[in-house]
Amino acid sequence: MKTCITIFYKTNKTFDYLDNQYFVKLDKICNLIFIIVGAVQGVESSLRHMHSFVGFYNNTGATLFVIISALLGASTFLITGRYIITYFFYGIGRLLKGSKEVVDIRTVIAYSAIPLLLKLPVFLYLSITGHFNNVTGYEYWFVNVLYTIIWIFMIKITVQGIMKFNDFGVVKALVNVSPLILLGVFSMSGFLYMIFEMLIPVL
Repeated sequence: MKTCITIFYKTNKTFDYLDNQYFVKLDKICNLIFIIVGAVQGVESSLRHMHSFVGFYNNTGATLFVIISALLGASTFLITGRYIITYFFYGIGRLLKGSKEVVDIRTVIAYSAIPLLLKLPVFLYLSITGHFNNVTGYEYWFVNVLYTIIWIFMIKITVQGIMKFNDFGVVKALVNVSPLILLGVFSMSGFLYMIFEMLIPVL
């Protein structure tokens, strides 16, 4: 699983290496990534909404809630990542006359999700400190800057993977992944708007 690290700074070489792996091995790696990332997302969701269940759950119930959320997150992302998201971007690629197979696009989608694991220590800290739903001050800036960096890494990995496996140039690859770009911009719109307001006096 060294490739889960090198994908950040040796993206093209990592995809070259993965392109030479056997289908069965690559498929198992993708499934494992989907499951781990999905479980982490499930835990984050459970901790984010834990405050809604205060008074209804004791420590055992809270732990069970987190475990169930992790399992649901893992199974959900395995299905959506392996099939829905993969075939969605594969379909766009085919419309743009992409030249590779579904397994290649699945590999790109799986590895582009790895940066989401960087959220784990952050939301664990916010959960422990009780600041999950009340992030202010330097914590607000740190969390939003980190999430922006994660999104940028996801775009970088996806674009480079699409360029390689679909034999696309930069423009075609950006068009192929445009839904991911737009989703990221939309989800961070509030933070980006605040930065823009801060820059107006300077400009």
